[in-house]
Amino acid sequence: MNLSQKETMLLKDMKTQEQLCIEKYALYAQRANDHALQQLFSTLESNERRHLNTLEEIGQGVVPVPGAAQQQSSKPNVGSAPSVGSNSVSAQQKQQDAFLCQDALSMEKHVSSVYDTGIFEFTNEGQRNALNHIQKEEQEHGKKLYDYLSQNNLIG
Repeated sequence: MNLSQKETMLLKDMKTQEQLCIEKYALYAQRANDHALQQLFSTLESNERRHLNTLEEIGQGVVPVPGAAQQQSSKPNVGSAPSVGSNSVSAQQKQQDAFLCQDALSMEKHVSSVYDTGIFEFTNEGQRNALNHIQKEEQEHGKKLYDYLSQNNLIG
């Protein structure tokens, strides 16, 4: 199945965004002070890698089955919020964690909007469904980040 020029350009943009998410979450997992936030960033990095793999499949003409590759690994975490206060961090460290989390939340909002455009532009229903599934997961990522900020009184 060949992609149109527009679909190819959108796919390239989505792949670039996913790669950026992967790199940021890996870096943020190293920089976060709170262990629960480190774990959240690591989990989100794994999810973004799966998204990138799905996009690679689409680029190869495959029509992926939404959510098929993730059912064993990440379903238990869906909807679960990170634990609060898993380690003791200073006020300055909390500020740094809040910055990382807010930046990641902003990134997720942007990535979700990129998928929104793609969903309307792809002509193959199976590919649109796969992109819609990824977008839903990106929104879930945003919810998890917001929940962490809220539970740790980091929303200002």
